[in-house]
Amino acid sequence: MTVNDYLEFVGSGMMMTALKAFGKNTGCSLRYEWKKSREEAGGIGSKGPAKGEVDTFYWEYMIYRLHVAGNVIRDCEGMAPSYKKSILKGLHDLMDDMPMYLKAIALKKALDGCFLTLGRSSVILTREHVLTRLNELRAVETKCSGDPVRACIENVAKASGMEVTEGLLDYFDDETHGFAAAAAARMMELTPDRVYMEANAEKKFEGGGKSDMYA
Repeated sequence: MTVNDYLEFVGSGMMMTALKAFGKNTGCSLRYEWKKSREEAGGIGSKGPAKGEVDTFYWEYMIYRLHVAGNVIRDCEGMAPSYKKSILKGLHDLMDDMPMYLKAIALKKALDGCFLTLGRSSVILTREHVLTRLNELRAVETKCSGDPVRACIENVAKASGMEVTEGLLDYFDDETHGFAAAAAARMMELTPDRVYMEANAEKKFEGGGKSDMYA
């Protein structure tokens, strides 16, 4: 695996990071942690947003998370432009066919005895819709005179039919900043020596099946 191949691998593997929570239980499933938070806030069995609205918001928010990842990569100080270009290519490949990557992750989790709820992801995350939403989110950031993160979360909620509440904004504001910090930390790890070492480590899998980017 070449250095460029490895960096593209890092970019396309950003989906796994995006699915994780970065609040109280960092590294757990964001979907599960958000469900627990809703139950704690309103009481188990209390009437909350419709299941379809929750699922739609979740996948719309995934688009926003990957948009944030792109911003983090582009803003990474000290990283060579060629590195950024390769990582962004991998991220763009991911966003071109998110359902395919999610199915691969779900299969890997199933083999490990876990599961990933895909819901309406294949319907929502079409290439055309993802591109449209990315453009809309960029426009929100450009026009925003206040907090761009909260403005984008509000936009995601409205696009999903979810009620915009302070609790929702606070929860996903924290989650978004946590995710951005994790993505930035990952970028800082990618020194030339580290990238070269990890790219070479992947070579041992060539010919006998590549390593699993979704592990």
